[in-house]
Amino acid sequence: MGLLSRSLPRVTFEAASRGKEEEEALEAMASSSVDSGSLDSPAAPETPAAAADGGLPPGKPRYWPTQEEVLAVLGLLSAEDRRDCDADMANRYLRATGGDQRHAAKRIADTLAWRRAEQPEQMVCPACCANRKSHYMQVVGHDRQGRPLIYSCMALATNRDVEDNRKHMISCFEQAIRLMPRSQLHAQQQAAAQQAESQAAQQQQSQEQESEDEFASVASELQSQPSSEGQQQEQAQQAHAQEQAQQQAQQQARQGQQGGQQQPVESWCWVMDFHGFSIRDCDPRLAKIFLNLSAAHYPERLGTFFVVSAPTVFNTLWRAISHFIDPVTKQKIHFVNFSKKDNSKLEGLLGRYFDADTTAWLLREMGENRNKSVALSKAYSFPDLSKLAAEGRGAPDVVAAQEARRAQSTCGHDHLGSPAFLDKVEGQPDLLLPHLHNLSLGAT
Repeated sequence: MGLLSRSLPRVTFEAASRGKEEEEALEAMASSSVDSGSLDSPAAPETPAAAADGGLPPGKPRYWPTQEEVLAVLGLLSAEDRRDCDADMANRYLRATGGDQRHAAKRIADTLAWRRAEQPEQMVCPACCANRKSHYMQVVGHDRQGRPLIYSCMALATNRDVEDNRKHMISCFEQAIRLMPRSQLHAQQQAAAQQAESQAAQQQQSQEQESEDEFASVASELQSQPSSEGQQQEQAQQAHAQEQAQQQAQQQARQGQQGGQQQPVESWCWVMDFHGFSIRDCDPRLAKIFLNLSAAHYPERLGTFFVVSAPTVFNTLWRAISHFIDPVTKQKIHFVNFSKKDNSKLEGLLGRYFDADTTAWLLREMGENRNKSVALSKAYSFPDLSKLAAEGRGAPDVVAAQEARRAQSTCGHDHLGSPAFLDKVEGQPDLLLPHLHNLSLGAT
């Protein structure tokens, strides 16, 4: 589904009536293939290849909050929010706010209030329940870093209702998050947070116990003094050992980060195929929804964004809005074209992020979506994926569904997902949002 592409502001009459010379220049800009993810025009500043994965200019270190900063943010939250906010979430919001701890805590509280009200982890797109062809945006694989891969195509999406698109987008984001593996660093951060809470509870209990153990007379106090001193010494040793353990955990996390230890997988890749985009898809309301959702409730989630075959109107708008896009976000955007003749540049760019099978799957998917007879018959079925996860490839209904999907293809292509993705999901129902199993079961 082409959600972001429908987020573009409406084209003004002035922009639509430019002179012939400028229109020819725009056409040339739109048709040019893009190497290493940069748009060869003044509208889109060059995207260095060295920044492909980090989203930062070459030579600039990535800001990563310390354990102390993460724990400080967690300490600013209410007891209810602290139960619902893990260390990774605090880390993301710290990065999104440039290390401003109070601002990060405020935004976390806002997001948690939104999640309790909206319950996005249980959200289902009503349009897809009624018609499987309403949207074409889903998780179809992973990149080399293990980040979920979202693919969407404008040509296969028929629904343009703003609220339906909002719910479908949220549901897709939540499914991507569900597929993100937990890392060693995540476990270290969680352990540090739990240890801090445990130490605070022990300290409070110790203080309460000391107040209850006061002696009534000077004689009894003198008699118990050696024992009391021994207890105090033992408590001091325990506190010192706990402090050393916490410092060691924090030091290990910092060393792991500096030494290239795997950081949490917490973002996704998005391949936005603009094939089929037209003037009717220019709705500024969706722009506001996407930007608000991404900034307010899904910060640091967009890892890499591929814009495939953007039309002339998009390039015109890019020239106008590119100056207002955050430089770090801009580094994550890659413009490239799909060609029916030579896709070597697109294949080369995708190959930097995805394995050979996933790259080939994406190229076949884009090619088939440009074949009208094939595209008209396609509709994504989450129940098919859910059955694969629950029953495995050998189940009769799973086999029948796969044969039906491949029969629609001109080359036996399975649009449910890349080979590695289907292998990963098979027999693993916990990887999928359970409430989406019935999505589109009764749809047309």
